[in-house]
Amino acid sequence: MINFSPLEYVPLWALFLLTIVIVLAASEGGIYLGRRRALAKGEKQSSIGSVVGATLGLLAFMLAFTFGVATNRFDSRRMLFQEEVNAIGTTYLRTELLSETQGEKSRQLLRRYVDVRLDIPNSPEEINAAIKESETIQTELWSEAMLAAHQTPNSPMIALYVASLNDVIDLHSNRVTAAIRARIPGTIWLALYSVSVFSMASVGFYVGVSGGTRSIATMGMIFSFVVIMMLIIDLDRPREGLLRVNEAAMHDLQDSINR
Repeated sequence: MINFSPLEYVPLWALFLLTIVIVLAASEGGIYLGRRRALAKGEKQSSIGSVVGATLGLLAFMLAFTFGVATNRFDSRRMLFQEEVNAIGTTYLRTELLSETQGEKSRQLLRRYVDVRLDIPNSPEEINAAIKESETIQTELWSEAMLAAHQTPNSPMIALYVASLNDVIDLHSNRVTAAIRARIPGTIWLALYSVSVFSMASVGFYVGVSGGTRSIATMGMIFSFVVIMMLIIDLDRPREGLLRVNEAAMHDLQDSINR
């Protein structure tokens, strides 16, 4: 049973709108405070310009760091997916090394296993159910392999089948870890959103102090930061969004073994 963070229950479109509202509210609050500060104290823009630049630089650094982490994990998921496809295909071929009855049952289980791997939904509850079903099929496959090993001990052909099945089980565990457990920690998200709020508020404060108005350039900068943040969130969510691992190889394997 995998416990998901509360953020996982928020869809991407809602998170996008919420992020825009947060950064715009921070910017508007900064403008309001900046104008009041300028009227009350006569503060000039030169005294805070360097602070605004440093804050934006820190935000850019954090976005680049988090984007790099998300990209690396996306690449890891893609590599593990291809390795799992190869392992399942090899195991399916090696079922021919088993007896006719055991081989047929193992092939049926592997076909069902591929169907489950391709039909993983988005909701956390259904993901947990799919993982549990996958592990149940693995247990049945392993039981058949152990039965074959006891019937023909010291058989090199059975050893080959067991080794490939072991790879399938290990890769399942690795993929679950990479896709669900090895995600960007909530602490980093909290820090990233906090720095974003302070940065946008400082930009707004700078505009307010200097007596400027809300320019298109400022709105474009805010929107650009939001887009990058959503891109990072998309990379961090394997089953939702536009950036997903291409599952064509698993579909090809499904067509092949079903024939």
